[in-house]
Amino acid sequence: LLNYATDSWFIKVTEVKKQLIQNNKQIHWQPQHIKEGRFGKWLEGARDWAISRNRYWGAPLPIWECENNHQVCIGSLEELKEKSGGKLPMKDGKVDLHIPYIDEIELKCEQCGKPMKRIKEVFDCWFESGSMPYAQLHYPFENKELFENNFPANFIAEGLDQTRGWFYTLHVIATILFNKPAFKNVIVNGILLAADGEKLSKRKKNFPDPNLLFENKGVDSTRMFLYTSPTPLGEAVRFSEKHVEDILKKFTLTLWNTYSFFVMYANIDKWEFDGNIQDFNPQHPLDKWIISELNQLIKTVTKEMDDYNLTKSTRPMIEFVDNLSNWYIRRSRRRFWKSENDSDKKEAYKTIYIVLIQFTKLLAPFMPFLADYIFINLKGGESVHLEDWPKYDETKINKNINLENALIRKIVTMGHNVRDKANIKVRQPLNLIQIALPPKLDENLILKQKSVILEELNIKNLEIIKSAEDVIQQTVTPNAKILGPKYGKEVQTIIKEAKAGNFEILPNGNVKIGDKELSTKENEVEIGFTGKEGYDVASDDGITIILDTNITQSLKEEGYAREIIRFIQDLRKEANYNVDDRIYIKVETTGALKEAVTKNADYIKKETLAIELQDKGDFEWDKEKIIEIEKTKIKIAVRK
Repeated sequence: LLNYATDSWFIKVTEVKKQLIQNNKQIHWQPQHIKEGRFGKWLEGARDWAISRNRYWGAPLPIWECENNHQVCIGSLEELKEKSGGKLPMKDGKVDLHIPYIDEIELKCEQCGKPMKRIKEVFDCWFESGSMPYAQLHYPFENKELFENNFPANFIAEGLDQTRGWFYTLHVIATILFNKPAFKNVIVNGILLAADGEKLSKRKKNFPDPNLLFENKGVDSTRMFLYTSPTPLGEAVRFSEKHVEDILKKFTLTLWNTYSFFVMYANIDKWEFDGNIQDFNPQHPLDKWIISELNQLIKTVTKEMDDYNLTKSTRPMIEFVDNLSNWYIRRSRRRFWKSENDSDKKEAYKTIYIVLIQFTKLLAPFMPFLADYIFINLKGGESVHLEDWPKYDETKINKNINLENALIRKIVTMGHNVRDKANIKVRQPLNLIQIALPPKLDENLILKQKSVILEELNIKNLEIIKSAEDVIQQTVTPNAKILGPKYGKEVQTIIKEAKAGNFEILPNGNVKIGDKELSTKENEVEIGFTGKEGYDVASDDGITIILDTNITQSLKEEGYAREIIRFIQDLRKEANYNVDDRIYIKVETTGALKEAVTKNADYIKKETLAIELQDKGDFEWDKEKIIEIEKTKIKIAVRK
């Protein structure tokens, strides 16, 4: 590279610096910190802008100069035609303002009469990009009213690097021309990096093939990952196919399964929506809750979209679909199994229909294909993209019922986590769950939905306790890596004493073992807790739950029955039965398992929609299978 001094044409940006800073105050930036930070600081240090380049390709600077250095800037084709004696640069019979055709036009200097030739420079391409709002409409020569009605732009978006590029050039030119910003709102997205944190590179090919990604995971799921990531908030994000797969599994397929569940049962009952979405006021507690959550979601997403915060707009949608599928649908399943078309079932249908219709309207800007497919299939007619943005109904938002269900879900989730740690399946009933609440929570919220907690966790009894101290004990775990350099060989004694429970937790939060005070803040030691023998515990946000994990013979037998039910349901699927088909079942086994089947026969029949349960029989069965539970063989069979 050769570096040498050269002449350049400048825009005197320093003369309008105050106006630039003032106009920036009118712009809404997302993320907000860029306004006074990266962009604001750049404006404060703004220098004059060299807008000319010594290149062949580019938009020629429209300045003509004579040998006496007199100059004229031409502002339109009409002016050029007038000053050139009727000549215009032409190529193939059309006006072409590029080099070399523009350089064939000579003017006559009005000051000295000498010939004028165009100067050799072309525009910096950033000057052209900053002129976009005017150039795209050929303003001011055409579309004057259209331009003036739509300037400044309501919203633009580009990458973080454009705070010193396109955002800046737009701002400078608009300030000089109109003393206005060029845009009212701007989303500044961050940079996508490879999974290992390196920049994406064509040479390294350290990114998934976009076509394969769209084909295998879907373009909608890819979009949703980008929206829910911090990228729209100006942060760099590592991108991998795994991230998109997580959205596909946790959100896209969950929503699709919810939609498919509704369509399947609605078709069985030939249900169709009648009435008005706004007039719907459900009575069932679950319906009231999900309609409340829906309206709260619409309110939240609308607020965040008005703030141009795409991340905060989409993340609540993920949580809502989880609530819809993993709580509302699961808790409502039996309402759809009823053989009669009663008012409760109709209300459940209407609830899911309204939720899906309104949700697809919210989802449409983010996942346009999935939202449109679901909407058209449910409602028929035109696209969801022709619908108005949904409006929330404040009267249908019940914060108490939302908090109540969130609390119950938290307890159920904690219970499942305890079961997982203890390696006890949900199909195995347990005897007791004890719950200790912080003072701010009313125990009646728990007791009100006691049956829900017991059913979800498959537990017989629930007890609210004032303190969990009787069944939990605190533990202390020293951090050998940090303590080693400090205490040397004494670390082994510290660890041994901690395991033996010979420690004292001090009022300042530190731990005393022997004559040594260990800091929790400096990670020298970690305080935890565990359940006493026969109890498993979990704690979160001040709530502690304790499960009695002692399994009696009666509980074990019921667990066997639930295992058998699972295999019968699998056989139903293999036989391609409809979800509402009534069937006959056979379960042949011996010993404790036979006794478990006998004791729980009614329960097994109810859960599998069985008319009759046999322990033998020579009928022709549709499907048969031999399974094994705790080394005992069981022969199960189904027929319609």
